[in-house]
Amino acid sequence: MVPYFLANPGISAAEAASELGVTTKQLMNDLNQLWMCGLPGYGPGDLIDLSFSEESIEVTFSAGIDRPLRLTSTEATAVLVALRSIADLPGMVDPTAARAAMAKIESAIAGDPGRAAGPEPAAPWRPRR
Repeated sequence: MVPYFLANPGISAAEAASELGVTTKQLMNDLNQLWMCGLPGYGPGDLIDLSFSEESIEVTFSAGIDRPLRLTSTEATAVLVALRSIADLPGMVDPTAARAAMAKIESAIAGDPGRAAGPEPAAPWRPRR
């Protein structure tokens, strides 16, 4: 979300929610959570800082999250295993977020059209003959 809002300063909550495929209510809930994210230390100057309302959203300090995260296949697999464990925990109140994250990662791994462009994987190494 942070790179999106850095690229779209002042965007309205309704427009951002539409582009991100969530409800305005969900977006506002996510933005309220974003206040608690950032760098270790978790004090002033460590956490993401933003200004937001229904009319305008702007990130004023990104805490170094200036571009979308790119996972290697090993990292993506590790995250999927962890998410599956969380989603399948007995007593999990609402595994919806974990399942949505799994679907997005699986889609990116499969190379679906919605996947963000990135460098092509290197060809497998083969010994010379």
